[in-house]
Amino acid sequence: MAKKPIVIPAVEDEANYVTFTLPDGSELRVIRMDFLDEDEADELNDSIEALNAEFEFGSVAADIAAMKPEEELFWVPLRDDTKARLLGMGVVIERVLRENQRVDKITVPDEDTVAEFESFRDFKPKPPRKRGRELALTMFKHVVSEDEYQRLEKLRLGQLEYMLSEWRKHSKVSLGE
Repeated sequence: MAKKPIVIPAVEDEANYVTFTLPDGSELRVIRMDFLDEDEADELNDSIEALNAEFEFGSVAADIAAMKPEEELFWVPLRDDTKARLLGMGVVIERVLRENQRVDKITVPDEDTVAEFESFRDFKPKPPRKRGRELALTMFKHVVSEDEYQRLEKLRLGQLEYMLSEWRKHSKVSLGE
């Protein structure tokens, strides 16, 4: 008896999409995360990384604006792009072991370097609620049309987070299930 072949579905197959019914009754189909093409997945990850890097840079820059040249500031290891940006502005960064944890020790060589960060002195990171909304919309922006995105922008944070949770969950389910 011949074994039945395992059929690999085309990317466009309905099983590779998560369908949401929005509050207005319309449906929104989103491709499973595991079926994104590599370039799109990379762009989505880069967008998320950019949001996180901007948050980190602003936070560190605000601390530097309040420093004196002889002071030391310790941060969990900085993201590569944040570190490069700070180094480019004259900040000195050294990876050290502190209390059995790797951290970046940040110093500034002079008052002129501190002055470059003055515009960040009043930087306030977005509250978690706004960051959560921005993250969800950033992720969906890569997998929906402009019209669909405009509908998503009208949703509340809880609705967006629920959609993200379901999208992640359904993206992990084996296609045979």
